[in-house]
Amino acid sequence: NSVAEEGLAAFPESEGVLAISSLVACVREDWDRAVDLLTRLIDIQGDRASDFTRMLFERAKNCSGGTVSSIEQPSAGAASTGH
Repeated sequence: NSVAEEGLAAFPESEGVLAISSLVACVREDWDRAVDLLTRLIDIQGDRASDFTRMLFERAKNCSGGTVSSIEQPSAGAASTGH
């Protein structure tokens, strides 16, 4: 987990670091952190965000109790695509 956090500190907009860090958060069942990281990743990737990334976001959101505010959700344009 500390390696993921160090990576985020050094490269906060890196798609690779966000992807790995979000997976680490999911494995650790830190759902709120996973939602935050996946939101950032989807916002950066937009239409390029994979189905797996979107599925993982939905899972993390549901596991966090589904209490994600609209501010934390990925942008509507990114979330509405089927990619």
